[in-house]
Amino acid sequence: MRNVNEIKTAAIKRDLAAGIEDLERGRYHVFDDTSLMLLSEDIARSGRERLNNLHTFTMVADPQPEPAPKTTPQASSGSTRCV
Repeated sequence: MRNVNEIKTAAIKRDLAAGIEDLERGRYHVFDDTSLMLLSEDIARSGRERLNNLHTFTMVADPQPEPAPKTTPQASSGSTRCV
């Protein structure tokens, strides 16, 4: 049975190998100050949109309780009762 450190180390090695392969195949982007700022703003905007959408779906108005039915006094058969 492998311990947690061995599992984490294996996962990091897989991620590094995938990253190196991406670099070797030219799958990367080069950013300058301007494009990095635009990327940052785009990530922030999309995060705010996702957060707003999350609140839209989870915030549900509480249903209003129905009013109690109105009752009318019933005619009595000659006797009056006070409660």
